[in-house]
Amino acid sequence: MKIKIITQFVILLIIIPTFGTIAKTEKKENFEKFNYIIFTNYYLKKSVQSLIEWRENQGFKLKIITDMENSDEIRNFLKSKYLEWDIKYVLIVGSHRTIPMKECYIEKENEEGYYCLPTDHYYAELTHNWDQDNDGFYGEFDDDIKNNIDLLPEISVGRIPFDRPKNVKEFCKKLIKYEKDNGDWKTKALFLAGILEYIPQYIDSALFAEKLQNETFINNGFSCTKLYETGGLKPTNYTYDLPLKHRNVIKKLREGYGYVSIMGKGTYRTVRRYLWVEDNGNGVPDKNEIKLLPTYIFLHSFEKFLLKDDKPSVVYSFTCFTAHPKIMNLCSALLDSTAIIFIGPTKNNKGGWQLKYNFTKYFTSTDMRIGDSYTNAKEDYINSNGEIDNFFWFYDEESIRWTILNTGFYGDPATLKYLT
Repeated sequence: MKIKIITQFVILLIIIPTFGTIAKTEKKENFEKFNYIIFTNYYLKKSVQSLIEWRENQGFKLKIITDMENSDEIRNFLKSKYLEWDIKYVLIVGSHRTIPMKECYIEKENEEGYYCLPTDHYYAELTHNWDQDNDGFYGEFDDDIKNNIDLLPEISVGRIPFDRPKNVKEFCKKLIKYEKDNGDWKTKALFLAGILEYIPQYIDSALFAEKLQNETFINNGFSCTKLYETGGLKPTNYTYDLPLKHRNVIKKLREGYGYVSIMGKGTYRTVRRYLWVEDNGNGVPDKNEIKLLPTYIFLHSFEKFLLKDDKPSVVYSFTCFTAHPKIMNLCSALLDSTAIIFIGPTKNNKGGWQLKYNFTKYFTSTDMRIGDSYTNAKEDYINSNGEIDNFFWFYDEESIRWTILNTGFYGDPATLKYLT
């Protein structure tokens, strides 16, 4: 009997401290807060280790989550934690196949393929019900997102859209090097601006490029290089440094610019020039006289092998489909070479000039983290009436909502332009 009592007493002495340790661990987890969250899978987890250490050295409390691959599960987690933890940044590591964007059916009964927008803004706006009518179709403008203010973001979200560990690891290495580099090249801007429309109105994106330069870049100490359209029957009226041609684009991109603006006719992998090449004598561009030929391509995703990554750019692409997530795209190609940030559309543009203007205003005039520049730009755009969009594009009351869902931020939202 004595032996049994002694044995039980010894077991209690062993177990009680263990329970105390478990309780302390649970208490610590309950009260620990994280302001920077990474969502990825187990396969890519080790690839972001250098970035995790870099951000933690900057004072971030960082948590990596590898067991959530459903968009609703991710958003519900963020909704439950973003206020409690004061979450500032979310980084998604992996393509749409690994960590999905949310599929938003803008008009579910009208060409669903065209009107379905994949978006990461679902993880940035955390207070609105994106399926108010409970029909399983999220983001409908008639039934779910009826007002622009329904899309005001709570946090900054970005994505590194690679599924191979090597690509992710190299990108993180490039990012850390970028933040350490305070070179003058970061105050150089490159504008690639083509003709966007002839019918029903003539839209030369050089006009917008000039506005950006004169009102944001030059006033904040940037030097600007301009490649504008010089071909066709109605070329640009603005002065330029070089014609917008393939060899000039590649040459300039290889030199290194802190900011690159791309405005042309886009496909998933390319940006092309758009030219009025012949006239039947009426002096008006007719549909059959305007050409968009493969020979007019001035930038292609395959050309990432020709580009350098030692002076990576913040790239803003006002060019349709260049960040389409379900196919190889220009966005991923540039992030794998000459870009550190890529902002661009998954599908076609319906406005967005004012959003781009807002971003460049914050980017050029402040030292805030680049994701914050974009988040502030979105907030201003959502709270506006379109402003510049009304002048440059065929604007309607849904243009802002479409642009916010359609335009993605690729790269780390906590990226610093300069270390301070």
